[in-house]
Amino acid sequence: MPHLTITFVIVITHALTGTASVATRYLVEYLQPEEVAFLRYLIGGVFTASICLMIKNTRATQRPFFVKSLLLGVLFFALFPFLFSLAFKYTTAARGALVLATMPMWAMLIGHVTKHEPMTPRLTAGVIVTLAGLAFALMDKLVQPAAGPLTFMGEIIMLLTALTGAVYSVLAKSTLADVSAFRYTPVMMIAGCAALAPWAADVSLIQTLSGFSVARLAIILYLGCIAGGLAFLMMNWVLGHASATFTTLFVPLNPLTAMFLAWPLLNEPLTLNFIIGALVVFTGLYIGQSTLKRAVIN
Repeated sequence: MPHLTITFVIVITHALTGTASVATRYLVEYLQPEEVAFLRYLIGGVFTASICLMIKNTRATQRPFFVKSLLLGVLFFALFPFLFSLAFKYTTAARGALVLATMPMWAMLIGHVTKHEPMTPRLTAGVIVTLAGLAFALMDKLVQPAAGPLTFMGEIIMLLTALTGAVYSVLAKSTLADVSAFRYTPVMMIAGCAALAPWAADVSLIQTLSGFSVARLAIILYLGCIAGGLAFLMMNWVLGHASATFTTLFVPLNPLTAMFLAWPLLNEPLTLNFIIGALVVFTGLYIGQSTLKRAVIN
């Protein structure tokens, strides 16, 4: 698989999940965080399942793969969004985004310890440069005090979120080497949706949705189908063709995309340090991308 194709797909993936941050920020004004996550993965699971029906892959229906898909689905599509939402009750968006962006570092360390993938100097440099660029981009917001009485509670929870995402990436990578992402993704999303259902699915949710405007329902559909199902389907496809560290290396595109969209949509200004930091981030991503190129060539 050409490395430029893989890079293009993962860039689009994290850009789409960045738009999900803006859509989620809008929807939590009307719905609870767990309700937004439940709807996103329910719609996304049905959407990817419809794609799955057009693709034949009998290995994905075998019991070991099915059980592993369920467990990883609960890990990434239930525990991950729960911790993600909980963290923002105690910290700012910028500080939380920076902690979450450490995910590739944890994925690299976990992959190295478990012998799933090697640590290379060039990929390590790419991770460090990317994190430094994101920190510089968010510099003006990082000095803001964290919300809540427990100063570092949000950062600790978000660190657990990043670790959860890293563990998922490493474990999913080994599974996707044998199973098509088109079969694997809907099972995981629906498993996560089922785990969230006891806290999110009730009569009041249906009543709330019935009062939504067409535009608001369209945002929910976009969040589920495009920024949910399609984005995670592409992410799992990339995991089947690249390392877990490379896949998570592009996580900083999420907050950068959200902040860039906030400029025209929410009238939030773009600062000079954001522009410079974004350029540094892309430099780090280029270093990581060139690592994949070498692996493909070699």
